[in-house]
Amino acid sequence: MRFYAQSWLLTHWIMADPDRQAKFNSIFLKAYGAGKDPVAAFEDAFGIKVADLDKTLRAHLGKIVQTTYRIADMPDPKVTVTEMPASANTLLLLDLGARCPAKKEAPEFLRKIRAEAANFPADDYARRVSARAEIVIGDEQKALPWLKARIAANPGDADAQFLLGEAWYLMTVHKTLLDGETAASQLSHARSALAASFNLDPLNAADLYYYAEAQHDLPDFPGPQAIDAAMEAHYLQPSERDYALLAADLLIRKDRAPEAREMLFPLASNPHNPKAVKWISGVIDAIDQGKPKAEILKTLHDFRAGGDDDGDDPSHPKTPDKPTSPDGK
Repeated sequence: MRFYAQSWLLTHWIMADPDRQAKFNSIFLKAYGAGKDPVAAFEDAFGIKVADLDKTLRAHLGKIVQTTYRIADMPDPKVTVTEMPASANTLLLLDLGARCPAKKEAPEFLRKIRAEAANFPADDYARRVSARAEIVIGDEQKALPWLKARIAANPGDADAQFLLGEAWYLMTVHKTLLDGETAASQLSHARSALAASFNLDPLNAADLYYYAEAQHDLPDFPGPQAIDAAMEAHYLQPSERDYALLAADLLIRKDRAPEAREMLFPLASNPHNPKAVKWISGVIDAIDQGKPKAEILKTLHDFRAGGDDDGDDPSHPKTPDKPTSPDGK
């Protein structure tokens, strides 16, 4: 969090003064673009040592004027307080931690959630947390009984519909086929549940991502629905790597590389993952140079297969590389 606060303050300091704006554009960016070390370029442009920047920014922070706007006749907001069940005392933080855990920590999260949820067999909150943990880091098919029962009783539960679609999709990806099912039938179940979730909650980016992925067995893949869903997921969360990569992949396949470039561009400025930036920049360069589609896709696929995880939590699109659970499933 400190990084973002400092970044905001530095940006404000630069943009708040026309002279600093001009130096940023005409000196710093020009030098940085020519390959000069960014620290040296900054010090040359602004005449300030980076070691003294903290003091300068603190002084600037004290000068920022805050403006409060008041609107006449603004109605008082209605606040609703919902009491959480007793199971949330232990499961709430475990649920958050299990949504995107480090691989080495996943088995312990799963073990704890299974143990705690077992203490609340009739509690829907506990069952939902348990189902989500099974889908993300455990055994997807263990989530199906409660999700099916929940949706039968509450078809308007968008989250349950999403989790059910995610479970069917990931089971298929992980080659877990239930009796009487095929990969095609399970993907069809996934699409139905994800479509139902979308109709209830059209702003769920993860739902759109999986809906696009779950169409890969269709004869016209990637068809318009898959491309539209992937692009919309990206538009909803433009800094999420998995969404941008999928949208770009589908667009490139359909000879829409310039649009794919726009999907990838935000990732090329990620300050947290230089390896990913280098890879993505390579894909963008290949597009700009008009390289053949097959070559662009290979560069993109190499990144999807071997790129570092950037630590973002897109809800949980972590698919074939799911960690093994404690019971080996």
